[in-house]
Amino acid sequence: MSISSKLGFSQKEIFGKGKTPPTVVVLTAICCALLPLDTSQLLLTVCGAVVYALVEAATKRSKISSCRTFSTSRGEKPLRQDSSRVLSVHTCDAWMKSAKNPRCETSLNCARPKTETRKPSSMPVAPPTFVSDEWDMQVSELLRQISPKPHGDRAVQELAHFVQRTLRSVLPEAEVVGFANADISRRTAFGVAVPEVDIVVNVKQKALMERMCGLAQRDSVRTVDMTKLQKAAIRLCTERLVSNSGFKFRRSAFRSQEPKVTLLVPTSLGLFEEALPIDFSVNTNTPGHNATLIAECARADPRARDLILLVRRWAKDRGVCHAAKGHLSPYAWTLLTIYFLQVGLHALLPTYEQLRSSCGRVGSGQIRSKTSFERNPPCDLTTPVSKLFKEFVAFYCKEFDWYMESVSIRRGCREWRNGGLPNRAMPDGEDSVVGPIVEDPFDVTRNHSSNMTPTSLARLRQELMRAHEYCCQGVSLTDLLLPWVPPEHDGTETKTEEVAAQAPSSVQTRPRYVPPMARCGVTGCRTR
Repeated sequence: MSISSKLGFSQKEIFGKGKTPPTVVVLTAICCALLPLDTSQLLLTVCGAVVYALVEAATKRSKISSCRTFSTSRGEKPLRQDSSRVLSVHTCDAWMKSAKNPRCETSLNCARPKTETRKPSSMPVAPPTFVSDEWDMQVSELLRQISPKPHGDRAVQELAHFVQRTLRSVLPEAEVVGFANADISRRTAFGVAVPEVDIVVNVKQKALMERMCGLAQRDSVRTVDMTKLQKAAIRLCTERLVSNSGFKFRRSAFRSQEPKVTLLVPTSLGLFEEALPIDFSVNTNTPGHNATLIAECARADPRARDLILLVRRWAKDRGVCHAAKGHLSPYAWTLLTIYFLQVGLHALLPTYEQLRSSCGRVGSGQIRSKTSFERNPPCDLTTPVSKLFKEFVAFYCKEFDWYMESVSIRRGCREWRNGGLPNRAMPDGEDSVVGPIVEDPFDVTRNHSSNMTPTSLARLRQELMRAHEYCCQGVSLTDLLLPWVPPEHDGTETKTEEVAAQAPSSVQTRPRYVPPMARCGVTGCRTR
């Protein structure tokens, strides 16, 4: 006869669904387990149980107090304890922030941007050094160092062919192209965060859908989210490259307008002496558009390509071109440089449409015919890149209004925001700041500064002001390109510098006078 029958309980009553065994049964089981033990073993068992209970109670108490302290330090009221629902610290914090801020998204992933703090680096990058002490000679020496080399371009193309062969089993229709934006043999600051090599896999939309989803009907194209399909293809290709070829995954940027991942190319392939960081993407247009713009501007004036390289290197060393952190992307800095060369003091470049048509007629020769965009031919030919960089910094630091003007190389003139891309308000506490506009000439509905935040905009103005002061003081290029490091602590000094770097309130309310720089007949143009 079983113990339950002796105690007067049926098995169904004891172990029925949703019921727990009675206390008598539990005590009987404990006694049966402890009876064979002697006195010493029994004492050790009791002591162990007591110690375990004390440790568990202390652990639970510390978790609850830490959650309350974390919420109180951020100025938030602690949640009430509910026995039926216990939230973790991160879920509780994100939920409270989304409820407190109506502009916040409904998902629990909405969180404030983290302030970057200084972390020790295992391989710190030193600023570049130069033989000469003169500014012009230092700029020329740097341009010779960072310009793409033929052997680097060949290595990137070989890498593209290798990736295409590796992905042939999963995407046989794919065509892989590579782009080298600078000399790949030199280590730079933020090399993994902002790689200088782009590898793009181009696959036709129908073929990609057939491979990824097994859909061949035309009607299915409208029902499939191409962005999700693009991300799935990137994951598939990344898995194949990592597992079969030894690539190392570093980071992903799937929230950007063009999703991509950052990979490290191993030295075992025999293409590079050191592991090379690359940006890998599927069916993206930005790398090709960037290469096209630089090539066409170089045909019009070789100094345009050199100035783009110099500006991008400065923005990279100073940490203001990492798009994932809310800064302008390297492609956006290319657009800013071309726009300056269109509307600046010398007006070296025409509008984008004139540039394309002129390059199509002339071919590989330089554009030196008497067209409407050449205003000052005598001084244009003698202005060095070093001076153009100083004028570039002064233009965006002192003259350009980030709140009222827009960057559009398609128009090629300075104008107010009277159309085109809509203004974008960036929440800054209780107030909101109008974000900058950087128009894509290949897609006029796309703003390449839509990811910026008030913090990143303040950092941008701070770096422009620093560069302008250094250029006016005659500081060496080594000091100007000193790699940026985050502050050790989130103190008041950084906030004070950011506030000082912001434009005065008058800039946001009324336009400032712009001296005549170019002639343009477009309605709304600010130049005369």
